[in-house]
Amino acid sequence: MATVDGLSKARMLAIEAASVVDGEVVGDNLILEKFDGSTINAGNVRGPQGVQGVPGTNGTSYTPHSAGLITNAAVSTNSGTWTRLAAMVADAAYPIVGTKLSIVNNTIRVSEAGIYVCVGAIGFAANASNRRGIAFDNNAVHTAAYANVQHGAVVSTSSSTPTINATNVLNCAANDYIRLWSFQDSGAALNVGGTATTYIKVFKL
Repeated sequence: MATVDGLSKARMLAIEAASVVDGEVVGDNLILEKFDGSTINAGNVRGPQGVQGVPGTNGTSYTPHSAGLITNAAVSTNSGTWTRLAAMVADAAYPIVGTKLSIVNNTIRVSEAGIYVCVGAIGFAANASNRRGIAFDNNAVHTAAYANVQHGAVVSTSSSTPTINATNVLNCAANDYIRLWSFQDSGAALNVGGTATTYIKVFKL
């Protein structure tokens, strides 16, 4: 016949009260909390400081680079041919930002090879005949064909100035130049520009 020895209620409560239920490091020491709310300082648990690593380098922030030109006087364009908008000038609305772009001989010059985004618009005098077009060129090579906008879509006989827009991405070498071209085949000479609606702006990615 087996004999089982048990603990008294008081002894069980004493064991429970002495049980560790939580702990945290305070300063350099580990403080243990018992069930009854009292604490035990278990001593220093923080090791010596290790060797400091080599400081990392700071990241470089993005610097925007852009430049733009506008036409401040109307330019007459012939029908059925491309016309380079040469009489373009710098304007406070499109300032030079950064160091990678400049304005030389009414063109936007690139000082560093890379990818550039061209944004442009041309405002045409009112005329209801045929097509209007816009293009950029990079070192005299057209990079965007004219927008084939048919009669009635953009041009009109009203006194308002119809405007067409274009955006293109160019892969430029250092010292490339970028220009804006206009096309119209209304059947007669047609003015463009003379307002802030005709411009070119270039951004370096």
